[in-house]
Amino acid sequence: GDSRSFVGVRLNSNKTSKIHYISREDKPDLDDEKLRITSEPNPGKVSIPAKGTSRVLYYNPEKKMQYGLAMSRSIGDWNVGVYGVIPDPIVKVIDLHDLIDQEKKKEAAKQHQVNDDQCGDENDDTCRNPQEGDSDHIEEEDEEEIGVFVVSGTDGLFDFVKPQHVATVVGESLFYSKSSSSSSSSSSQKTTRHPLSSCGLLVIEAANAWNKAKGGRYRDDIALAVQRVLL
Repeated sequence: GDSRSFVGVRLNSNKTSKIHYISREDKPDLDDEKLRITSEPNPGKVSIPAKGTSRVLYYNPEKKMQYGLAMSRSIGDWNVGVYGVIPDPIVKVIDLHDLIDQEKKKEAAKQHQVNDDQCGDENDDTCRNPQEGDSDHIEEEDEEEIGVFVVSGTDGLFDFVKPQHVATVVGESLFYSKSSSSSSSSSSQKTTRHPLSSCGLLVIEAANAWNKAKGGRYRDDIALAVQRVLL
């Protein structure tokens, strides 16, 4: 459908989160989706307006009205199935252990670069030999140093809240480090929210954006689910 899911990576070394993979919105104006819809024995009609979202147009004989479905894949919209809207998902398989290994190598390469930049003199004893640097150390780190999490959200969320912002907020709440917070004073440390509170704030952020954009007249459904992956 027009919801999206992504696999996020949390780098605990620098307290940042990034998106490794994100699914697409299945929209009727996508080349492959439009081709399937318009090639059906009973071809559907794809409406692509100058503003707004593309839709599969269909006529409801019971209500004698024309409707438009704003997605090209859906589980429950049976009325549009004859026009090429299918319930089949696009499946992406990700080996999470390989993902973590890739991220470790990237972090090792960054650390080598830092060492090279800091050590201009090969004879300077204060500089470590990059060959003895953090590469082996990172390879031996616990996998929890690089965390993995997944997020699914409706278009009501992602229409106004960027996926990277969602990854940052969710990753921070899912991988809160007690050890790092205990070393800082209570007055200066940053408060880390519970994942449920973080999700609530993201929903409110999206709702406020909808209210501002539509003047309070309309708001799409807003929902998200998050999960920390334990390996």
